[in-house]
Amino acid sequence: MGKGRISYDPGQHEALRSELDRVQSNFESLIDELEKVRDMVESELKGEAASNLEISISNLMNKLSQENSNWSTVIGNARTVEDELKNADRQAASVSVSP
Repeated sequence: MGKGRISYDPGQHEALRSELDRVQSNFESLIDELEKVRDMVESELKGEAASNLEISISNLMNKLSQENSNWSTVIGNARTVEDELKNADRQAASVSVSP
């Protein structure tokens, strides 16, 4: 901070937002791929080991879905921080600085 300005850089925040979105997309892709594997295990493999593998994959998918949901919260929080920084930047710019 200096001379009545908050160090808000829209380019940096856009890069952060892009990276957060990329991570979320990777979560979604991984969940989709695991679903395909689980479906293949269900249709192609039989027996107790196959059932246990299917359950394990389903459990992993559930955990990843929860993490994906948590990641959505992170993205929302990043947007809130961006808005707060913009507001603080505007307020700091409007404050007159005495020499």
